Amino acid sequence: MERKVKMGLSAMMIVAMTFSILGIVFLPIGIAAWVGNWDIEGEPIVFVAIFTGLGTVFLILGILFLFLEIRKYRISKQLLEDGYYVMAEIVTVERNLSVSYGSQGHPYVVKCSYEDSDGTIHIFRSRNLYAYPGQGLEGQLVRVYLNRNNHRSFKNYYVDIDEILPKVVEH
Repeated sequence: MERKVKMGLSAMMIVAMTFSILGIVFLPIGIAAWVGNWDIEGEPIVFVAIFTGLGTVFLILGILFLFLEIRKYRISKQLLEDGYYVMAEIVTVERNLSVSYGSQGHPYVVKCSYEDSDGTIHIFRSRNLYAYPGQGLEGQLVRVYLNRNNHRSFKNYYVDIDEILPKVVEH
């Protein structure tokens, strides 16, 4: 069975979607006002400049953030397919207080640790989990996929938390 990368909805993805939508709305309004010579009281060039400028900035930032999220997904997919893994021990399950989803509150993050041959302890964080993963995960081992070509770099990793998570169906 082929394993698939699962990515939680990150704060950057929410910002990317919001900025892209704002850019897609503002930019055409500014261009339409400029091309259509709308009858705008006061300084029409200011209206056109504000909407066109803001629309352009929002759209460029939204596309940039979206590109970064797609790049993160591709790196994780490549690690899962071509990388090697180490077994890391789950240390804790905690809330990710830097992200909030309205009525759902803060998502959960699983932190796990791995001690390499030099005695250095590395802490890895899983993706955001939107349902409580359950008690008793501490002490269990999970696979953390790393780059096969760079054995000393732990910059890019993918925590495969799905194999130990209980199946949760929300109704």
